[in-house]
Amino acid sequence: MEGRHIPFTSEDRERIAGAARWGMVVGITNVVATALQVMYGLHGARGALAFALVAVYAMPIVFNVYLIRASGALRRVAQTYPTNQHDLLHGFRGLRVYFLIQVVMIIVSIGLLLFGAVGAAAL
Repeated sequence: MEGRHIPFTSEDRERIAGAARWGMVVGITNVVATALQVMYGLHGARGALAFALVAVYAMPIVFNVYLIRASGALRRVAQTYPTNQHDLLHGFRGLRVYFLIQVVMIIVSIGLLLFGAVGAAAL
C-alpha cells in the first residue's frame, strides 16, 4: 500500500492542509480544556468519587487523540508529493473513530437525560 499515490492539485492540497490545521487546533484545545476540567473536578474529590470524575471528565482526551492523529496524517498528505494513499486512509480512519465516539457519547448523554427525567417524574 505504501507505493500507491493519489494526484491532488495544489488547491486540493491547500484545502487538506487547512482541514488538518483546524483539526489539530480543535483536538489540542479540547485536550487542554479537558485536562483543566479534570483538575477542577478533582479539587476536593476523594476515593471512588475522584476515580469516577477522572473517568468521565477524561473521556474526551481519548477521542481527541484520534482527531490529532488524523490531522497529522492529513497534514502529511498535503505536504508530500506524490500523496501517499496510506496517510490518506490513516487520516480518514482516525476521523471515522473520532466521529463515531462523538455520536456514541451524544446518544449516551441523551439516554442519561431521559433516564433522569423519567426518574424525576416518578418521584
